Amino acid sequence: MRPDPVAAGTSSTEMPVLVVLTSMATMLEKPFGRYQFVKRIANALRGACTPRCRDERRKTASDVRRAATKIAKGNVLPIVGLRASAAPPEICQHTCTCCSTTQHISAVVSASELPAASELLGATPAMVAGGLVLTQAQRTLVEKSRAVKQQRAAALEAQHELDARARAHVQEIKTRCQSHYAPTARRLILRHVGEELARVAHRERQLPSKARSAPTHVSNNINCKASGPSAPSNHEDEQQQKPRSADDGYDEERFGSVRRPPRKQPPNLWVPIFEQEVAEVQQAKEEAERKRLAAAAEYRERLSQQEADKQRNRLDEKAVADGYARAQAAQQAAWREQEKAKQKERQDQVVLEAQRWQQDLRAQAEALRVAQEKKERNERRVLERFHMLDEQETRRKAERKAADMEEVVRVKQANAQQLELKRLAVLREQQQDHKLQQAYERKLEEQEAARRAELDAILVKQSHKVKLALLNVKSAEEKAREDEERALAVQAAVRARETELLELKERKKREAARAQVQALTLQKEEKKSRRLSLEQQEAVYASKFKADFQSWQKEQVAAKVKVHQRNREYQKLVRQQMSEDAMRRADEDKYGMTLLEAELNTKLLQKAGITSPPEDIHRR
Repeated sequence: MRPDPVAAGTSSTEMPVLVVLTSMATMLEKPFGRYQFVKRIANALRGACTPRCRDERRKTASDVRRAATKIAKGNVLPIVGLRASAAPPEICQHTCTCCSTTQHISAVVSASELPAASELLGATPAMVAGGLVLTQAQRTLVEKSRAVKQQRAAALEAQHELDARARAHVQEIKTRCQSHYAPTARRLILRHVGEELARVAHRERQLPSKARSAPTHVSNNINCKASGPSAPSNHEDEQQQKPRSADDGYDEERFGSVRRPPRKQPPNLWVPIFEQEVAEVQQAKEEAERKRLAAAAEYRERLSQQEADKQRNRLDEKAVADGYARAQAAQQAAWREQEKAKQKERQDQVVLEAQRWQQDLRAQAEALRVAQEKKERNERRVLERFHMLDEQETRRKAERKAADMEEVVRVKQANAQQLELKRLAVLREQQQDHKLQQAYERKLEEQEAARRAELDAILVKQSHKVKLALLNVKSAEEKAREDEERALAVQAAVRARETELLELKERKKREAARAQVQALTLQKEEKKSRRLSLEQQEAVYASKFKADFQSWQKEQVAAKVKVHQRNREYQKLVRQQMSEDAMRRADEDKYGMTLLEAELNTKLLQKAGITSPPEDIHRR
C-alpha cells in the first residue's frame, strides 16, 4: 500500500504538500468558475535564496502548470500536492528547505497553457445598457471591447501589485537571511577549512619525513564532501610513492651529507575531531545496515506467515464457497423454473400489448393519411387559387398595358391629326391671305385705273371748264379743298377694307384656338380619370401594406421587449452572482484556506511556526 503523503510528511529534499480541498463542482458551475479555479490553482514559486531552493521551486511550478492545464481541459481530479484557493490573493505557500522561511509568490498560467480560457471568457452574454436594444453584431463588438479593456486593466493592475509585492518580499527575505544566517555561513566556511587542515595533517603524519620534504600545494577547489574511506586511498597512493622517495632531490655536494633532524610540528586539534567523525559515520552506516538486514528478515518472516495464513484462509473460503455454490445452484434451478413461467406470462402480455399497439398504430396511420390527403388537397386548392390570381393579375396588367399603349397611339394620332389640321389651316390662311392680297392688288389697280379715268375725266372736265371758265373761273382754294375731300374718301375706303380683313383673320385664329383648347381639355379629363383609378388602386395596396407593416412592427417590438426582459433578468443574475462571489472571497479567503484545510495540514503549519489556526478562520 502506498503511504498517505499528507500523513507521512515530507523529507528534507521534498517539497511540502497542500491538499486540494476547495469544492471544485460548486466553483465550476458558476460563471467564470473554471477560469478562476485554474488561475488560483496555477500558482508557482518565483525567486529563491539558494540555487537548491530555486531548482525545487521551478520543479513545483512546472507540476502546478501541468495540473492546472489538465483542470482547464476538464480533467478535474483530486490532486495531492496543490491547493486551490477560493479567490485572490492567488498565492501558494512554500516552506524553503534550505532557509526554513515561508515565501509567498504567484505564477500565472499563460493563455497558451489554458485552451479553455477563451471559451470561458466568451460565455459572458451580451447586456443591454440603458434600455437600448442592440443587434447581435453590435452586442458582440461591445462585449469584446469591454472584455478586452477590463482584462487589460485587471492584468496591468495585478502585474503592478505582484511586482511590488514580490520586490518587497524578496527584499525582506534577503534582509532576514543576511541578519540571521550569515554567522552560520561563516561557521560552515571555518569548519570546511578546519576539515581540510585536519585531513592534510593526518596524511602528513602517516608519511615518512623524506616524503614530507617535497612541497605540497593544496588546491582551493577540493571537494568538501570527502568522507572517511578517502583517507586509506590517499595512504595507498602515498605508499606507492615511497620507492620514489629515495632520490628526493637533495644536493649533498652543496649542503653536505649530514642532514638536520626532522622538525617537530605541534599537534593539530582537528585531527582527533576528524577521526571521531569518521568513526561515528562508519558506526552509523553499520548500524543502518544491521537495521536494514533485521527489518528485511522480519519482513520475510511476516511475509511467509501472511502467505501461510492466506493459504489456510483460502482453503476455508473455498469449502464455504462450495457449500454456498451447491445451495445457490438449487435455488437457481427453482428460480429458473419460476422465471420461465413468468417469462411466458410476460411474453403473452407483450404479444397482446403489441397487437393493441399495432391496431392503434394502424388507426393513427389511417388518420394521419386522411389528414395528409386533406392537407394536400387544401394546399393544391390554395396553390391553384394563387396561380389563378397570379394569372388574373398578369392578364389585368397586360390589358392595362395594352390599353395604355392604345391610348398613347390614339393620342399620338390625334396630335398628328391636330398638327395636320393646324398645318392645313395655316396653309389655307396663307392661301386666303395670298388671294386677298391679289384681290387687294387687283382692287388697287382697278382703283388706280378708275382714278386715272377719273383724273382723265377731271382733266377733260377741267379742260372743258377752262374752256368754260372764260366767263366763270374757280379759285385755287376751292380746287385744293375738292382734292382733299376726294383723298379722304379714298383713304376711308382703304381703312375699312383693311379692318374687315383683320377681323376675319382674328376670328379664324380664335376658332382654331377654341378647337385646340377643347382637344386639350378632353385629354386632361381622360388623364385625370386614369390617375384617379390608379390612385384608388394604390390606396388599396397601401392600406394592405400598412396593415402588414404594423403587424410586423408589433411583432418586432414584442421580440425586442422579450430580449430586453431576458437581458435584464440575466443582468440581475450576474450581479447577484458577482455580489455572492465578493462576499465569499471576503469570508473564505481571509487566510487563504478554510478550517478543514488547516486541520489536514497541521504538521506543515507547525513546521512553519504556526502552532494553531486563527480563531476567525472560515469554517465550512
